[in-house]
Amino acid sequence: MIIRLWQRVVNQFHVRHSAHPWIRAAWWRQTLLCLILILCGSVDRVEAYGGATYLDYGYPTLWGYTATWKDPWDPDYGFIEAYDPWCECWRLYYFADYVSVVGDLRTPSGWDYYGYWWDFWWAALWAWVDSPERDWWYLFGWHYLERDWYVYDDESGWWYYIGTYYYYLGATAYSAWVPWPEVSFQGVKDICIGERMTVQVSARNVYPSETVRLLLQGGAIFQGGGTEFIFSGSEQTTVRTVEIVGQTASNQEDDVILRAEYPYGDTRAQFTVIRLDSLQVTNATPQLDGTYYLATVGSGYVFVSAITQPTLNEANLVEDVLAWSGGEPDGRLRRRVSRALPNSVTTVTAGCGSNSRSAIIVVVEGCGTGVDDERTQMKGEYLYYWAFHGLNYWPVCDDFTQSAGSAHFSFVELNTGDYSWAIIRDRLLTGLENTRSNYGYPMPVTSGYRNPARNQRVGGQPNSRHVYGDAADIAVRDNNGDGDLSDDSKRLARAALDAGATYTQEYPERGYSHVHMDWR
Repeated sequence: MIIRLWQRVVNQFHVRHSAHPWIRAAWWRQTLLCLILILCGSVDRVEAYGGATYLDYGYPTLWGYTATWKDPWDPDYGFIEAYDPWCECWRLYYFADYVSVVGDLRTPSGWDYYGYWWDFWWAALWAWVDSPERDWWYLFGWHYLERDWYVYDDESGWWYYIGTYYYYLGATAYSAWVPWPEVSFQGVKDICIGERMTVQVSARNVYPSETVRLLLQGGAIFQGGGTEFIFSGSEQTTVRTVEIVGQTASNQEDDVILRAEYPYGDTRAQFTVIRLDSLQVTNATPQLDGTYYLATVGSGYVFVSAITQPTLNEANLVEDVLAWSGGEPDGRLRRRVSRALPNSVTTVTAGCGSNSRSAIIVVVEGCGTGVDDERTQMKGEYLYYWAFHGLNYWPVCDDFTQSAGSAHFSFVELNTGDYSWAIIRDRLLTGLENTRSNYGYPMPVTSGYRNPARNQRVGGQPNSRHVYGDAADIAVRDNNGDGDLSDDSKRLARAALDAGATYTQEYPERGYSHVHMDWR
């Protein structure tokens, strides 16, 4: 056991073969020499400083170093004379000191980088790696002071190298974490067919040699179509904006996955491309506490009890005035009114983009027989035009008539609206009769009462007095046969004003075709 130990000591000197016969002696002679040199060498100072190890991850490279240095006042070389018992003589030994670093760079895959650089005063090992692997990296440095030994042979006059002894100074180590790539999405949401969605894609820790690809799985497409390569890494953090068009292969509702593929993983986000088939209002007869519900689709007015569309699961309309609930397996969602306040208007919109559908819900108090009574529908129409077109008048049930008329102006002549009911004020009938008396000629009515929708179709102002039931347009006739209607128009307007008309208007730009008159 002792012999093996001394053999290791000899190996520490790295004693090499030489031409000198003494050095080629048996191992025990070399052992004796080692003991002599160690004892002699310890007489001199051996001072050196263990250096530092540094490892840094700076995108997209990893680099570091380990270094050591010796005391600049410590001698680099010297001579030692020692007694050699073999020859019973004194021999001259020469030594030279160096510092050295042995380095080990451990990568995530296990590859080791081994390096060595030395000098008299200091030594350093550098490591520089492009595009390092993701995970922990370690840089180790073992620091030594080396002493090379030579012996002088008196016979030949030559110096012979006999070995190197290493004085261990210490070790340093450092680690660095190389982060994994990260990709995230912002702005992903459900969209309708044909709608465009802007998504921000953020990527971090992507190297120049790596690429992030965007894929859409399920039918939607990027602007311009196809697969979008958002970028190849050139920055530590990169943000790109992409535009996605809502489209599916079957032109039906579909779930779509937005996927980012990149080294070591992928990121996914799901959204739905919605197809809205219809938003319908059925012609039913809901009734709750004497309150009735009307709605509009396009330009027609119908009573509503159900709205059919595939995506509206719940809705609180007019801040809890209308509450809807329910649903059917076939996707037709039936909305029933649980409670409501009269004289309210709201809009239900389903879908988005070019596939949006809307229905307007108008709540009014019913007249007469309820939903079958035209007056209920007319009240809903007035309320709708009040909400969306600036009309300032809401009639009550008693404002409507089916028989009002006078001696020379019948109900049929004065009702120029869309319904069998009309609003015809008594002051209008009195004013028209007095005007006819002042004028002295028959007065054909070209326009009397107009419901709001009819008034809009003929180009009337939203608050035209025709919708109030106190105005009429009277045709101008050439009563004196002179071919000039201007004088007849002026006489008719004067007759109305003399009969107490609040306002009259002639139309010379229309060839004096008629005169407007109202009693507000």
